[in-house]
Formats: sequence, structure tokens, C-alpha cells
Amino acid sequence: MTKTSPILLTQEEVAELAKELGRTSLMGKTITAHTKDLEDFMALTIDVPGHGEAGGYEHNRHKQNYTYMNLAGRLFQITRQQQYADFVISLLEEYADKYLTFDFHVQKNTNPTGRLFHQILNEHCWLLYTSLAYSCVAEVMTDAQQEHIKNQLFEPMLEMFTVKYAHDFDRIHNHGICSRCCGRHLWLSNR
Repeated sequence: MTKTSPILLTQEEVAELAKELGRTSLMGKTITAHTKDLEDFMALTIDVPGHGEAGGYEHNRHKQNYTYMNLAGRLFQITRQQQYADFVISLLEEYADKYLTFDFHVQKNTNPTGRLFHQILNEHCWLLYTSLAYSCVAEVMTDAQQEHIKNQLFEPMLEMFTVKYAHDFDRIHNHGICSRCCGRHLWLSNR
């Protein structure tokens, strides 16, 4: 397995957060609330839908998926409970299996479309949160799992951002900045 470290979370911070588990402090209560919320979501069937209308079920489910993957990755670091890492890995593998089977979104507006969302900015946000989650659980993934996710999901997504939509990548606006930020997070998580 390739050793990685969580992005935006040092081992010292993880240790401090772990001390708050089960406490009645504000942080302890927050961790407890986040844990309950995550476990409620984890009880649902894993769903990686194609794309749908902006703001519709598919759009919102992809947003929930990246939000809860990020939370699960961080809670894995804090609690070391394997179920949280397993959730992230299962969801990432499902995305890796399906991502390239999705065509580009049919709903057009002034922004380029993605494979998951009607505009590429949403896909950038998806990758940002997901790459953070990946960095938290990669240490317990097999090399084959890591390669599958990188080759079938992250690299095609980054190629779309940087090659297909190169005209937006180097512009100083929210789409270009998100592209560079996501790419940097993935680069750091693979060092």
C-alpha cells in the first residue's frame, strides 16, 4: 500500500480531536452530532446516479456523497473505526466503476458541463471534497484500489478539467481556481 497523509489535517490535530470523543465539550458534542448524521447516511443504500437536472435528485445525491465521504474520511482519522474508511472506499470504487460510463451532461448553460453535474464548477467541488476524503483513507486501501480510483476517476476528471476545458483552467475565476486547487490536493495525496 502507498502511504499517504491526510490533507488539511495534521496527526497532532487528529490526536487533539480524538481526545474530544465522548466528551461534553463543544467539540465533543460536534463530533457526536457529525457521527450520528454520517451513520444515518451510511445506513442508506450506496447510490451513484448519473446526471439529472440542476438541483434535482442526482445533483443533490452527488453533493451528499462528497460531503459524507469527506466527513467519513475525517472521522476515520479521529476514531480509527474501519467502517468509515470502508464507506469512503466503497463509494469511491462505485464512482470509479461508473464515471467514464456517464456521458457529458445534456443540460447546457454558459458553463461547460461535467459527467456528474450540469456545470463543471460543481464537478470541481466534488473532486475537492472527495480528494480530501481519499487522503484520509488511502493508507488502508490496497494498491489495486488506489490505482482503480486514480485511473478510472481522478485522472479522467483532471484531464477533463485541464485538457478538455483548458480554456477555463488557467483563468483567474472560480472555475479555474477550483481546478488548480483540486489538482494540487490530488498531487499532494499521491506523494
